[in-house]
Amino acid sequence: TTLLMAGMQHILVFYVLSLLRGLGACMFSNAALSVLLNNWFQERNGFAVGLAFCFSGVGGTFFNPLLKACMESMGWRTAYLIMAALIAAVSLPGALFVRLRPEEKGLVAYGASDSPEASAVAASLLTQVGKRKNPRLHWASEGFDSITLLF
Repeated sequence: TTLLMAGMQHILVFYVLSLLRGLGACMFSNAALSVLLNNWFQERNGFAVGLAFCFSGVGGTFFNPLLKACMESMGWRTAYLIMAALIAAVSLPGALFVRLRPEEKGLVAYGASDSPEASAVAASLLTQVGKRKNPRLHWASEGFDSITLLF
């Protein structure tokens, strides 16, 4: 949506895209990050989620002045194009390489027991994940707007 916003000629369409961008950030980034971290951490998952959300404000602290300077020197359209490029540069690697569950990489969640029962559950989860149609595309579709928390 950020890329589309750079080319808008009418303010009403710009506002609609802004609304969609905000809804996408609220619905997908917070929920997806919480699910992802809860899958990877069985112990201290509250700490992991808290730490991740704590640092989401750091991006805003850094990028807001940078994008403000871009808007003042190059114009808002160019600044939105730069922001869209930054979102893609950060989101694409995460969407391609981050796995929803540690079992997808042959790992066990932090704090998970190594008992046979836990291994059986992990194997069944991996089988279920394998039956889905390309789980990477799911995260890629959400990944582009998820980085908007940084801005």
